[in-house]
Amino acid sequence: MRQSFSPLLLSTLLGVAACSAPEPRGSFQASLVSESTEEADAVAAAEAGLQHFLDRVPVGERAAAYGFFDPARLARARLSRPYRVWTADPKRLDEGAADPLTPLEEWRFPVTVDGRFHALLTVARVDGKLRAVDFGAAGLAAELGELEQRRAVGLSTRRLLLRLFALRADFAAFPAASARADQVPFEPLASARALPQALHGAVELPRLALWLRERVRETPAPRAP
Repeated sequence: MRQSFSPLLLSTLLGVAACSAPEPRGSFQASLVSESTEEADAVAAAEAGLQHFLDRVPVGERAAAYGFFDPARLARARLSRPYRVWTADPKRLDEGAADPLTPLEEWRFPVTVDGRFHALLTVARVDGKLRAVDFGAAGLAAELGELEQRRAVGLSTRRLLLRLFALRADFAAFPAASARADQVPFEPLASARALPQALHGAVELPRLALWLRERVRETPAPRAP
């Protein structure tokens, strides 16, 4: 069975892409504008790939690792609006960049049943084409669902997942289309709050950048396997 977005979500994505004014190339705002069109392409890839992963969710107790304690609920699985994955490099600030943020060609789509977040479907560019490549992360999905509910995040609101690979820490943000990077509050998720000297409440970018500089200098990058 093919899973799909609601027409409202698709029209929201396409409408934002058509109506957004261009911004200077390389700015945080420009990245958000171009992201609207890219997100629509990611939606198509997610819709095409979701059933492949749902068909492979194991039955019984192992299904819980994918966020589905009752495999019968898989038939009601739907995709919610995705989180674009960004990363940050504090060295960019030392090189004169306006902010340390960089978008990746990767999205996390919450997979919901009756409005509850159960898992995340990952869409990434592989060999030049966007594809659904991974499925799972039930814990992170549940955390994002609780955060959206607590913040009353609407369907038209952009979602951003800031992933700091060296620190193994994640932040979520919900920027307006016209937002500058220094106006966007970043919400530390459990992986970030677990770090020493963690940020425990939503913070805007200048404070986050300072925290990043301090943490990256103290924390060695993980070794390659």
